Amino acid sequence: MVLIGSVLSFITVAVQATLLVYGLVSPLVLFIPGLFITFAQGIALPYAQSGAMGTVPELAGTAAGIGVFLQHFLGAAAAQLYGIVANGTPRPMLLIMLTSSILSLIVGSLPAILVGRGDVPHR
Repeated sequence: MVLIGSVLSFITVAVQATLLVYGLVSPLVLFIPGLFITFAQGIALPYAQSGAMGTVPELAGTAAGIGVFLQHFLGAAAAQLYGIVANGTPRPMLLIMLTSSILSLIVGSLPAILVGRGDVPHR
């Protein structure tokens, strides 16, 4: 489910980037992808959080704290980065969103890759 959410998020950002690069700039192009990204996060995040907390049950509280910290920290870092590079066009937003989406896709695919290789036991 983490991989499916990551792929859906990446596809949404790629479609939005394509539309914006070809000059289709409107509120719908900015806000409708937000619906799909929120849906993708709703698919991926519960499974990612339960996977992180279920790895070592004795450290579930620590894993939950680190997970929430990383969510907030990386979101704030992306917002600050956008504030620094914003130039009045959608291009900086697209670069940050595409970079974040690609990183999310890479991290989201790690569990599937590790289970496939046999490094992590499948539950």
